[in-house]
Amino acid sequence: MTASDPGLTDLIAAHTRLGAQQVGRYLCLCGWVGDYHDHPAHVALVVEQHTTRRIAELEARIAEAQSLCNATGRYNAALQKHWNIRVFACDVLAALKGKS
Repeated sequence: MTASDPGLTDLIAAHTRLGAQQVGRYLCLCGWVGDYHDHPAHVALVVEQHTTRRIAELEARIAEAQSLCNATGRYNAALQKHWNIRVFACDVLAALKGKS
């Protein structure tokens, strides 16, 4: 099985069912011991936890990017106001010089 997330591929590989430790009890490569039929649920839980963490990381990066965009937008708006004021001041000065 391949995944687009190399960390997930490694994680799944690290949860290989080894063999019977006792009758009906199997050992996972990660150290988990349980019933043969419970191993898929164990792996699914590990994958879910990994995926949830990755989604949280992605959401945090998106929020950071949005914050940066908002800050950049505010900076650009302030810069535009600054230039608008300078243009207005130049127009006022020119008008005043024309009346003299």
